[in-house]
Amino acid sequence: FLGSFDMNKDKDIFIYSQLTYNELVKNTSVFFEIYNQISNIDDKIYIPQHHNDAEREVKFNLLEMLLGFGKLNYYEESSKYIAWHLNYRYSKYNAVIQPFGVVNKFTGQYIDLLPVSFQYDYLRGHAVEANIKFKDVKQALDQGINPQNGYYASFNLGYHKDKFLKAFRESGTNLEKYDNYNYFQAEIELEGYYNNPLLKSHTFDAKIQAGFSSTKVDSFFHFFAGGLLGLKGYPFYSIEGRNMAIGSFYYRFPVWKNINKRLGIMYLKNLYAAPFYQVGQAWDDTLPGADEALQDVGIQLRLEVNTFYFMPLKLFYEAAYPLDE
Repeated sequence: FLGSFDMNKDKDIFIYSQLTYNELVKNTSVFFEIYNQISNIDDKIYIPQHHNDAEREVKFNLLEMLLGFGKLNYYEESSKYIAWHLNYRYSKYNAVIQPFGVVNKFTGQYIDLLPVSFQYDYLRGHAVEANIKFKDVKQALDQGINPQNGYYASFNLGYHKDKFLKAFRESGTNLEKYDNYNYFQAEIELEGYYNNPLLKSHTFDAKIQAGFSSTKVDSFFHFFAGGLLGLKGYPFYSIEGRNMAIGSFYYRFPVWKNINKRLGIMYLKNLYAAPFYQVGQAWDDTLPGADEALQDVGIQLRLEVNTFYFMPLKLFYEAAYPLDE
């Protein structure tokens, strides 16, 4: 059993719980996971009839549950493994708008716009997913921060039946009107690590990420190709489509090996740097040409430490610059 709970001063909450049974069949586990995230935001909307802004509070409640089985890997830093799982996923995303009103800019009169709270589901989803991962890299003391001579591969295929909010009915008990989306979605990640034969601990790292959706879906279900996990020089939501492809190329080398210095609760071990180049794009129907691809360059720093002398921790810093508008 594994669980975590986090709450900030704004009463935003994140809850995670996992229950795993490992003895059903040899090397096969059954697992049940719950994710629940609650976020509270203050939103302003302009009310033209009263020529003023209205402030409202909205609470988002995102719930996901997974039930599945497979051969799980609990040690991602292992030098070699094969892991797979099949699972059912249930998703329910809910929003609650608290009562709010507006002050008419000219009369000063307060007008109730929503006298009671209003709750609705904007996503109800079901999915069946299959995932398999392979990893085989050279064993080394610093393989967690600088994998060498090997590869990592991940394949994920899911069939989704989603209901996404389209509009509201004017009356009745079930006010939500939904669009139905039934589609397959596949994701692939391939990464290869190649030693520089001339320089010890210098590594070439090539990575391919791709995603494909079988039919047209709402942009809520699109792949987003920017941000930390995509093209790092572009904002997360700036590149989207129902298909995606990204190529990333790194050259990693040691800046300071065997640091062996203590900094507070951390014991510093190794520092690596990696300049990188990325190219990619997201699209809906027609595969974009080479002249439409987006590119960026940047630098990554990786620091390997132990906390409290025995708990391994990897820290990284990245800076990226876009080469295209």
